[in-house]
Amino acid sequence: MTYFLGIQFSCRSDFLIAILTLKIFQIRLTYVNLAWYHYLQAIRIVKATTQLQGFTFKEIRITEKKPVSRPLNGFITYSHEDIEAKNELRRRLAVMEQQNQLVTWDDGQLTPGDKALQEDILKKVADSDLLLYLVSAASLASKNCNKELAEAIKQEMRVIPIILEHCDWLNHQVSGFEVLPHKGRPLTKWNDQSGGGGS
Repeated sequence: MTYFLGIQFSCRSDFLIAILTLKIFQIRLTYVNLAWYHYLQAIRIVKATTQLQGFTFKEIRITEKKPVSRPLNGFITYSHEDIEAKNELRRRLAVMEQQNQLVTWDDGQLTPGDKALQEDILKKVADSDLLLYLVSAASLASKNCNKELAEAIKQEMRVIPIILEHCDWLNHQVSGFEVLPHKGRPLTKWNDQSGGGGS
């Protein structure tokens, strides 16, 4: 009678079979772990490439045999106190829009005299692929900005908070998303804001 790890084996041959099986399992487990590691790495790469300056065409599959590509629709949420930051963001996204990779919308595109109801703006959010949330003390306190964020979350949209200044964003819903710039360092702290993706 043989005991191993508290397990009773009736004969030595059963014990050897068990050990051999364990070794095979360990080998297979190594491959599984390796595959899982590469899968996680791939996911990280996907997340990285879907950051603000890494968006490419989003493939919309109507059928399995007929993929259709179209530009991403982006909705910009911001406080009107941050209109200059919003305009700067649009300037930086201009090349992507010219290349038909991205189409953005914000309420500044309403023509004078338009009576945009909150429901109409929320429908614009729902029809978008991603929400670019310009984070500041003013936007965090804005009911409209928070309604737009809530709609994006409801629609399970991609949300990208862009930290404009030091504010209490860590205690806000936006803290649940991967923020820009890196590590949430406010854009106001960058000497050269074009380097916002640095370390």
